[in-house]
Amino acid sequence: MPKQYDIYIIEVGSEYRVRPATVAFSRGDPCKVRNVTNKIMVLGFPANLIEDTANPATNEVVTLQGNQKNTTLKIRAGAAAGAYSYFVFTTENGKPVFASGESDPIIIVDD
Repeated sequence: MPKQYDIYIIEVGSEYRVRPATVAFSRGDPCKVRNVTNKIMVLGFPANLIEDTANPATNEVVTLQGNQKNTTLKIRAGAAAGAYSYFVFTTENGKPVFASGESDPIIIVDD
């Protein structure tokens, strides 16, 4: 069975998690993200890494609504190969609460 999403944002107890913590893509690949929490999550990426196919004006910061919402991003064709940290967070009581994986979330771009 093919995978439906590349990255999931989930809630485990009182913590938010990104699964899997590390994902690998080639340039130009789609990256499907699914938010299964009930919170609005904000994803932040390094410049020139992704394209938000739903909202091209916001390529570095993507806001994803809660309650099973998803989006498809695209790894830029001109992205340099390497490992890139990105962040995912929501706000609670006016303060950011960051999601984590087993480590900070990483996107790897292969040659």
